[in-house]
Parts: sequence; C-alpha cells; structure tokens
Amino acid sequence: MDFIGTKILKTARDRGLAAAAFDAFNMESAQAVVMAANELSLPVLLQVGIDSAHYMGLKTAIQTLKSAKAEAKVDVCLHFDHGRQTSRIEQLAEVIELGIESVMVDGSALPIEDNISLTKQVVGLAHPRGISVEAEVGRVSRDPNATTEEIRKIMTQPDDAARLVEETGADYLAVSVGSISGQLTTQSTLDLERLQQIRDKVDAPLVFHGGTGIPEDQLQAAIGLGVAKVNIAHGFRKSFLDGVRQHLADKPEEFDPRVALAAGTESAKAFAMRRMMQMVAT
Repeated sequence: MDFIGTKILKTARDRGLAAAAFDAFNMESAQAVVMAANELSLPVLLQVGIDSAHYMGLKTAIQTLKSAKAEAKVDVCLHFDHGRQTSRIEQLAEVIELGIESVMVDGSALPIEDNISLTKQVVGLAHPRGISVEAEVGRVSRDPNATTEEIRKIMTQPDDAARLVEETGADYLAVSVGSISGQLTTQSTLDLERLQQIRDKVDAPLVFHGGTGIPEDQLQAAIGLGVAKVNIAHGFRKSFLDGVRQHLADKPEEFDPRVALAAGTESAKAFAMRRMMQMVAT
C-alpha cells in the first residue's frame, strides 16, 4: 500500500523530478507553500520541524498544516520533520495521533543497530495508521565551516543505508553525501559517486536535507540518481523575512503587521516556486 508521501515521491522519481519539502513556521508560510504548488500544479510536502512545532505548539502546528492543505488543488503531504537531537518515540507517537501523513524518525546519531531499532518502532506505529516514514542514516552537517574531511566522516555508508531500509520497512531514506544544513552564503559539494553507490543498494526514494545550499547543477544530477525529496528550510525562512524587511523599508509608516506578513508570504511563495522549478533531473 502506497501512502500519500510514498506516492508523491515515487511518482516524482518516475518522472525524473524531486518533490520539494518546505518547513512551515507560521500560518502565512504554510499558505505560501500551498499557493506555490497550486500555481505550478506540482505536488509538494508541507512540513513542520520540531523547533517550529515547539514555537507554535504541536497541536496548533499540525492544525495549521491541515488548514493550509485544505486550499490545495494538487497532492500535498503533511510531514513532520526532525530536530537537532535523536527523535523521541513519545513525541512521534503524539504527532501520529494528531493526524500527520508522514513522519521523520531521526536516529542518525545512533549506532546503526540502535537506529534500526528506533526506526522499526516508528514504522510499527505509523504504517497501521496509513502514515509513511522517513528514516535517516549518515548525518548532515550543520556547520557551514566544516572541512571536507569532517563532512566525509559523517556521510552515509551505502551498506548501512541498505540495512536500514531492508530491516525497518522505512518508506524513504534521508542520506548524507555532502549537503550542509543552514547554508545561506556558501554552497555544498556533493559526492555523487557515493550517491550512486547508495542508489545501487537502495530502491526506496532518497531524501536530501540541507537543500538550500546545493548548487542547481549538482541537485539536478542527484535527482537523476534517485533523490525524490529535497528539504528546504533556511532559505525559505530567509525569503519570508526578506519580503517583510523590504515592505517595511519601502513603507516605514506601516502599522499593520498583517500587511507586512502578506509581503512575506508573497516573497516566500516566489522563492518556493523558483526552487520547485529547479527540481528536474539532468
């Protein structure tokens, strides 16, 4: 049985595309994602990360995603993204009960056996409720100044990727081949050879985190190797603030926050559309 997240990713991969996944942090950002998807007639993953869920409140965050999705004219999958720490089974169980459609379990900092054990538990909770599961093996650096050697040490080992998917039944797999989370002023260099080795061993759709800083040509080459979901958070948030800042610079007398936030929504929508249009395999 294909759940909506799996359906979107497999369909995208079969068409030589990747589905963009944007982290929402308030109502306006969630609306911007759906507006962009509607305008381009492309499926999308609308997701919320743990930090944003804490900011909004978990129930409010999930309801915000649901409300935004109600305006969608295309396939939209509501996804719960990870945080900086190893995922907690209790929190993921709560998210599953709140009606999310896809959930990420991040055991990437654990030994592979413990990662497999944690992921299996989450799959056991999610699949009976029709919820797809994203796992991760290898870790994506959060340090824009990390050296090539530091990044290489935490990249995904192809055999570990194969083990995790085979032994857990995870629906898609986040891998580390050189992307860096939070990159706004520099760009990543991907190890496409390693990605090919992972692809040779793993049939499940692959996921990239740290999508903001991946150069377009490398991203499109990776999509050709089976990457079917690309997470974009930092660039999306910055685009929203850029719109608000520009509006306030142009109209310093503005006193209505709703008008300023609407400018942020339009800026974030335009950014999302640009990134979605880049996600085509070469």
